Amino acid sequence: VGIIDLLPTILDFYKIPFNKDGLDGGSLIALIEKGSKRNPPYILSTMSTGRYFEAVPPKIALILENHKLIYNFPYTNKDIEFFKEYHLPPKLPAFELYDLQNDPLELNNLIHEPSTLREKMMPLIHKIKKMVQTKLAAAKKRKKSLDKEVEKTLKSLGYL
Repeated sequence: VGIIDLLPTILDFYKIPFNKDGLDGGSLIALIEKGSKRNPPYILSTMSTGRYFEAVPPKIALILENHKLIYNFPYTNKDIEFFKEYHLPPKLPAFELYDLQNDPLELNNLIHEPSTLREKMMPLIHKIKKMVQTKLAAAKKRKKSLDKEVEKTLKSLGYL
């Protein structure tokens, strides 16, 4: 379970109708009331910092069986310009693959070694990557329109 499940759970608890396909999470009411189990085939984690700190691109991590596949969104030229004033960001590979059972500290990146599990995980990462990109683009669009509104308000108040 994750934070993403809170909104659908609250809506479900209060019997507020909602489009289940319109939300990313799922209700946990059955889990809470009946003790039913959710056994997803994989565990997913995303770090989308663009909303709070635009110079650090998002990451996606997918755990399947004993392996973790990480996708690191690349730094853009704009991101790198931000860091030049401080210290350049670390160079990260686009993909990282770790055997968590044999390498729990994630020191040995296995991405270039043949693996059927990697081939199984890649389509999931690409699907999630598209979702993250779509949501980031929508957030940027909303932010730009808000910025224009704020600018208009500040001008009307004589600040600009």
